Amino acid sequence: MAGLYGPAHAADLPVKTAPPITAAPSTLWNWTGIYVGAHLGGAFGSSDWQTATGLQADFSNRGFPGSGNAEGLLGGGQIGVNYQFGTWVTGLEIAASAADVDGFAKCANRADNRYGVISFTCDNRVTSLGTIAGRLGQTWGNLLIYGKAGAAWATDESDARTSHYINKFNQSGTRWGWMGGLGLEYAFSPNLSAFVEYDHFDFGSKDSNYVDQFNNASTVGFRQRFDMIKAGVNYGLGGPILNARADAATTPVLLGGWTIEAGSRYFGSTGRMQKDLYGLRPTHLVSRLIYGDQTGHAAETFFRFDHKSGFFARGNLGLGPLVDGKLNDEDFPYINYSNTNSDMKSW
Repeated sequence: MAGLYGPAHAADLPVKTAPPITAAPSTLWNWTGIYVGAHLGGAFGSSDWQTATGLQADFSNRGFPGSGNAEGLLGGGQIGVNYQFGTWVTGLEIAASAADVDGFAKCANRADNRYGVISFTCDNRVTSLGTIAGRLGQTWGNLLIYGKAGAAWATDESDARTSHYINKFNQSGTRWGWMGGLGLEYAFSPNLSAFVEYDHFDFGSKDSNYVDQFNNASTVGFRQRFDMIKAGVNYGLGGPILNARADAATTPVLLGGWTIEAGSRYFGSTGRMQKDLYGLRPTHLVSRLIYGDQTGHAAETFFRFDHKSGFFARGNLGLGPLVDGKLNDEDFPYINYSNTNSDMKSW
């Protein structure tokens, strides 16, 4: 048997040693990759008609400037690329949105022999928004906090009109400006993430050419700024949007023991409401307002920060249009009866 196994020697006896001390493996995330996604949101800001020249006989620059609020909803998509180095993530993103952001104001007056002073109303409607922006942020595991800045464009339609004449001045085109923003993005799986983002747009002051159907023209100085909040999702192309890997380092956590919850939601509504107004006698109906076929849409984004100490902060923003509706305004005086029907659309 000794020839088969060989003699035993003390040097061959196993020696028990303590295992090496190593950190437990943990999961880190890598955001490097190409992604596509979709978003919904709302915009609010100001539309300022600052100057007007050469408005022919129908339109004067008396009464300028005119300023009004602009609000509306938007939705679209984005494509981008990320590259991670250490805990920092940089990248480039192109986003485009179909929009319905409307703003109007009383913007000019004109003296008229028949009507006295005629007021013109200027209206601007943004139909699309887009950005080409760089991103830079820091990641804590599957949470990315980032800033972005770059170029922005908007396509819009504008007009100036008065109720006294059929004549109306129009213009349309594309304006360029700059944007900057902040966002939070959270990965739910290796391929899927969701984000909430705030952006500021500034398109500066630009002269636009307003023309009516008789080829009368005016050069109008127009300035527009927006703030936008949007929420959306991203999906990694050709691989995960972030890649899990084992590592001996400690898993980064959100600074200071904070956690975050964010999301978005949509509301649709329709209905009817009637309001009867009575005079001094309870039986004397003076006026009746009937709001019929009221159809509206709204979108909202929300967030909540919680600290391990129990302190929390939360907020939300929502916008929505009334896209259809009728107002029936009936008056019941003692002598004459009147009934006014109006279409209703507003933000």
